[in-house]
Amino acid sequence: MNGKHDNGRHYILALLIYVLLSTLCFATLRSTLMENADDLAGSLANSYAYEMESNHRTYETLLSFTVESIDERIADGWDEYLLQLYAMRIFSEINKTLGSDRVEAYMIYHGQYVSQDGMQNDSTDYTARPWYNTSQSLTYSPVYEDIFTGERVITLKRASSRGDIVIALDIHLDQLDFTTSIDNLPEQAS
Repeated sequence: MNGKHDNGRHYILALLIYVLLSTLCFATLRSTLMENADDLAGSLANSYAYEMESNHRTYETLLSFTVESIDERIADGWDEYLLQLYAMRIFSEINKTLGSDRVEAYMIYHGQYVSQDGMQNDSTDYTARPWYNTSQSLTYSPVYEDIFTGERVITLKRASSRGDIVIALDIHLDQLDFTTSIDNLPEQAS
């Protein structure tokens, strides 16, 4: 009878050891998975931040190029009509390249709105918009509602050094997307 109790004790001891080892393995596995999840979240956040910064550098470069290009044409004596046609072409290319659902390039030319579609003849006082100022430095506006689309936007703008012209790029916040995904993270990312 003593042998049966010893076998029962061995089974109980083996079961306790199994439960203890299983618990330790589960805790180790859980800890490793949580660390990997934290690393992945950090990698994604860094990647998204880098992508946003890169997008904004692109916006700033395109806007600066447009302002400088228009300033050169004014210095070369281009008339108002040619200048507007030139601006419309640049705005069309910017919108096509960056996606017109994501951004919209335009200028306020002597108080009138000019986009890729031409001059908009309306009574809107664009100089009273939250983003408008005549600073020749790149300036981002606070978030506001676009008067045409009702979407939330921020405006990046810069004024011309050659007249009453402000070139602007509306960035539609509701359409921001990222090309970064888990599939294209760097190899060292967990």
